[in-house]
Amino acid sequence: MPGLAKYLRERNINRVYLSTFGHSDPAYYGIDAVNLPGWPPDRGGPPFYPLNPQPGLYAISASNLVGVQLLDQDAFGYFRAREPMARIGHSIFIYEVPPSGDKSPTWIGQCAVPAPVENIDTLQERSGIPDLRHFYFDCQRSLPIQSGPGWLVLAPDARPIIDLGAPDYLARYKDGSPRYQVWRIDEAPPAPPSTIDFPSGVPLPLPIAGHVALLGYEVDPAEVAIGQTLTLTAWWKVREPPPPPVSFFAHLTAPDGIMVQAGDALSIQAEDWQPGMVLIQQHSFTIGENIAPGDYTLSVGLYSLDTGERFSISEAADRVVDDIVLRTIQVVPSD
Repeated sequence: MPGLAKYLRERNINRVYLSTFGHSDPAYYGIDAVNLPGWPPDRGGPPFYPLNPQPGLYAISASNLVGVQLLDQDAFGYFRAREPMARIGHSIFIYEVPPSGDKSPTWIGQCAVPAPVENIDTLQERSGIPDLRHFYFDCQRSLPIQSGPGWLVLAPDARPIIDLGAPDYLARYKDGSPRYQVWRIDEAPPAPPSTIDFPSGVPLPLPIAGHVALLGYEVDPAEVAIGQTLTLTAWWKVREPPPPPVSFFAHLTAPDGIMVQAGDALSIQAEDWQPGMVLIQQHSFTIGENIAPGDYTLSVGLYSLDTGERFSISEAADRVVDDIVLRTIQVVPSD
């Protein structure tokens, strides 16, 4: 505590959010502290929301950081996910929480594969936002991001289908093993620059029946061999949610117009779509021995699961366009 008092004085810091382990009175050392959860408990202080800490300087006991004897062992999961800016006597870790912007988070999405990792009531309590909008998704094949700030919750061994950087919160079991990880998202990652083969000359974003718009996509690998898996990741933006149930289709088509492989998928139910939501959906194609080497077209679109009908992109007197041809895919023989 004397070391912390010296640290604050040298930097002209008047107030600190403080979590200590023990009975020391910070005021005795001249520290103006805002009490956080610590040990012993019930020290008073304002409400503290682990997912959503207030901006400011934080001093946290090493024991409390890992959750030893705390009523909530994940009270400081936000700080576990970060390197401290200083260490005082190997005992108190210093962090700074920057301002998070004018808009507060309004949503939280939780991966439901293989199962949700946290109770929604607990997540709401840790956020301090009781009316937080909540939805589930399959994180192995999708990444849905609603408009405005929010959080994504994944299991400890899960990785988002696109890089989101390091997580912003780490939850652990009482034995210290990883329990889940959380990313705060202020805006959706941008779609990669993309062009399409058809409708030719039409720039992205390209809307489908006013419900969603294709923002961009990426394909890996650019050239696929028989026996390999082709992965398509498409960025969609919701304009006006369509009547459910719906799904995205992704088809690999031969030059004669025959579909040889389908990768249809929708990893978040349409009932949870909101205007402005960005849906990053991944489709996989296993190139089997039945697919001959050659050039194939890769196309996407939206269709009704009830009727099988596709939503149109454009309509003319003699033709309805109901798919977007992204590009040609070359299938080559296996080595």
